[in-house]
Amino acid sequence: RQLGDKRGESRVLTNLGIAHAYLGDYQHTLKYFQQSLEIKRDIGDKQGESTLLGNLGVIVGKLGQPQQSLAYYQQALQVKREIGDQFGISNNLANIGTVYQNIGQYQQALEHFQQALVIHRKIGNQRGVATDLINIGTGYQNLGQYPPALEHYQQALAIYRRMGDPRRVGMALSSIGTVYYLLGQYQPALTHYQQT
Repeated sequence: RQLGDKRGESRVLTNLGIAHAYLGDYQHTLKYFQQSLEIKRDIGDKQGESTLLGNLGVIVGKLGQPQQSLAYYQQALQVKREIGDQFGISNNLANIGTVYQNIGQYQQALEHFQQALVIHRKIGNQRGVATDLINIGTGYQNLGQYPPALEHYQQALAIYRRMGDPRRVGMALSSIGTVYYLLGQYQPALTHYQQT
């Protein structure tokens, strides 16, 4: 502060917030991130502002404040759109979808995951595409719409196999098994569970 280095001050505040987050001290994390956010806005650092807004969304979510989390993610999304950051837009749409999913607003979650999917496909982010497909499948599963859930899980599985990601392959197989179980198709459920 004494040097008048606003960028440096913001960076230090952000790092203090991150350190407190690692310690599980989210109240101090929140305080430091908010102070850093003010500086980012003062100096016109839109990329930094949007990143901090997203981080604030995570922290207030951990504090059990989903509506405030949504507000931060929506602000971050708006800034990402202003600066044309497609990767950031898709990630914030997915974050918003996750909050909606966690609070049981499955249709709104689906809408946001589907928007994220379109962008991830457009920019060629296969990991993002597969994650969106899993999230969409989960949304349909939560709505009791098992055939589209199964279809999305299977698409994600194919991508994870192409990527050679055994952990996520197992996750997709487990999700497929769960849908078969919910459909009362126990043999395919068992087969998929055994492959995980």
